[in-house]
Amino acid sequence: SITLSDVSAAGTYALDNTGGNARLMSAGRNGGDVEHCCWGGGNTGTDVGSVTITSITADRVKGTFTATLQAVPGKPATTPLNVTEGSFDVGFIH
Repeated sequence: SITLSDVSAAGTYALDNTGGNARLMSAGRNGGDVEHCCWGGGNTGTDVGSVTITSITADRVKGTFTATLQAVPGKPATTPLNVTEGSFDVGFIH
């Protein structure tokens, strides 16, 4: 998941897992197999990426993202997860 806070303008924002306005959280589900578990998380600074907001209004945000998340030690995944060409178009609930 990606969390954005205090972002009110179009632009490109660096993603990491150490906090700030653009935070990269994790991917995969607890348990699962090597295809579905588990990448990212922790405050290691090793999960990185970027999110580009192409349009933002009071009702909607659109953009793209890329990221590389490290495998969580002790879980089935053993190699990084590379996310490319991700996109979103999300409405806000008021």
